[in-house]
Amino acid sequence: MMAKAIFQNKSSQRLLNVVMFQLGWWLLVLKGNNAIAFASILILMHFVIFPNKSKDFLLIMILVPMGIILDFCLTKAEIFQFTTVPYWLAVLWVLFILTYNHSLFIFQRWHIWKQTLIGGLFGPLSYYAGSQLDAVTLPQGNAISLFILVLVWSLFFPSSLNLARRINDYKSKTKLKE
Repeated sequence: MMAKAIFQNKSSQRLLNVVMFQLGWWLLVLKGNNAIAFASILILMHFVIFPNKSKDFLLIMILVPMGIILDFCLTKAEIFQFTTVPYWLAVLWVLFILTYNHSLFIFQRWHIWKQTLIGGLFGPLSYYAGSQLDAVTLPQGNAISLFILVLVWSLFFPSSLNLARRINDYKSKTKLKE
């Protein structure tokens, strides 16, 4: 009962959401496909603990394919290189999108230039960290790869946040009508 009361607090939920994402990120980046089962447990835990299940599920259904396509295109363009098929990236995308309505929710209301700055900084840093941990290779070299990732994430992050906000607003309006 006490655990349930703790998780009803928004600040505690946001903190737990960050911790679950970071745990999943580290496991997937370090262990790759071998960590998919454990990371999937984190996803299931998310749906047990957090509210807004239908909004989170809808964001997953829309934004995760976009993220997978983005990584696929970057891989085909030889910005990334993997030693094996990185199925774990799809799971990482699910974990990342599950932050949009919780720990990253505040960014949905930020001005686009701030979203662009955050995306252009932290998106590429995540891939760079992955390359330093041997989860991915940047065959074009760090400078070119990171430059391209800055451009890509400066567009993707604000666009995906805007789409998430619109989906959430629509879901809220339709829920009121039901």
